[in-house]
Amino acid sequence: MSETGEESEMINGDHPPTSDPDTFSPTADTFQNESPVGMTLERIIDLTGEFCHLNELVISVIDSRGGYTSPGAYLETVQPLLDRLELEIRIRYRSGMNTHEIKQIISEWIDRECGHPRI
Repeated sequence: MSETGEESEMINGDHPPTSDPDTFSPTADTFQNESPVGMTLERIIDLTGEFCHLNELVISVIDSRGGYTSPGAYLETVQPLLDRLELEIRIRYRSGMNTHEIKQIISEWIDRECGHPRI
């Protein structure tokens, strides 16, 4: 994913995610009804509650590179992280996984990256 924006964060890159706010229920397990194919990475992170955890990694990596210097440098740092996370989800996702299982994939990946960021 070399582009930025919602299109570059899609799991399959074909079309934007579709969600009907009238049928969304925070108590329902979204991933039991809809696979992450077609969802943006942002939506998957939001549904799994891993945003703060991912943000810790981003801040850690940015700090290790001397801190925030410019929007371009920020994107050069963050985009490879998001690309690798997306790849991890693609590789490990299996049909029928629930939100907790996908959260575990994301959380484990973030924890590994926090120990050994490769940027």
